[in-house]
Amino acid sequence: MLETLASLVVRLQRLIVPRQKIIIALLLVLIIGTVVTGIVLANLAISDPVSWLPVLGEVGETLGSIAAILFCVTLLPGIAQRLRWFPTITLPLASIVTIFRRHLGILMFLTAWVHMAFTTSVPNVILTGSPFPANGPRLFEFFGTISWLLLMPVWLTSNDVSMRFLGRKWKTLQRLTYIANWLIFAHVALQGESLAVLLAVVAILEITSWVVQRRRTSVTPLTN
Repeated sequence: MLETLASLVVRLQRLIVPRQKIIIALLLVLIIGTVVTGIVLANLAISDPVSWLPVLGEVGETLGSIAAILFCVTLLPGIAQRLRWFPTITLPLASIVTIFRRHLGILMFLTAWVHMAFTTSVPNVILTGSPFPANGPRLFEFFGTISWLLLMPVWLTSNDVSMRFLGRKWKTLQRLTYIANWLIFAHVALQGESLAVLLAVVAILEITSWVVQRRRTSVTPLTN
């Protein structure tokens, strides 16, 4: 069974890697399309709240789920490389995701931004005239907003110039995603969403992978 899966993953890798430029171009189209769609639908909802506000809410919820899944996908390469469980399957998969991780991360961040705008900010503007809730954010909204703010510097430094400028600090900054993982889990769990299970599993695997790596590196090989 494992050999069959490993063979399928290798075939997938051979199929995707030569086409990475095309896939990256498609991801860029999705990134731009997400922003443009967000602006267009927000303006439609403001101009005709009765017709478009329900649509805005439904689209916003869907985009929130997509953002959560994309977030989990961007964390998988690091987890796989540290754990090295079933390496013939997980490492090739991790290498595929790594190629597109930067673009997936940008898409995730912008999708989460549009999700927040559609489910919170724009409805508040329409109903109260302010993007902020009159009685303060609800607890799940608070966790979602903090996680998005934590991911902002990660998003802003997702480029080669920032990597060169920040040096070793770049990786430290990127580790804000580990804190954001638990905050996103809380954001989703407080709403009773089933995606909370996926986020919890990824968060636990993240911690486990660091423990495994530390134990592995702390073992000193015996020498004669």
